[in-house]
Amino acid sequence: MKQDEPFCPWGGICQNQLLCENPLNYHMSLHQSLSQEVNLKDQFNSALMTYEKALKNREEIVSTLLLQNEELATQLQQTAEGRANMELKFQHASEASQEASKKIQNVMERDYETGKLNAKKVIIF
Repeated sequence: MKQDEPFCPWGGICQNQLLCENPLNYHMSLHQSLSQEVNLKDQFNSALMTYEKALKNREEIVSTLLLQNEELATQLQQTAEGRANMELKFQHASEASQEASKKIQNVMERDYETGKLNAKKVIIF
């Protein structure tokens, strides 16, 4: 060991002479570094847990929205089927109404031609 290199009581050459000359300072510095490492680890774990909660929350929201979309799609399909049925019923009712009107008109024309039309048989539409 050279004269100008400080002696380290722990068996090596110190880069920081103050730490080697005062072991209490060395231990305090080591303790401070370890404490900072623990604090950083805790901050990281906290941030990670927050992220995981947010991700789980997002997954639950997406799942709920998908379920609601499926329900709405089913309702839309049922509504479309109901509308198609109503349109079909309306078309049948309209056709039946037209046929009834034609029959009434034919009866009225026949009665008029035969002279059997009277005030009681006149129907106004």
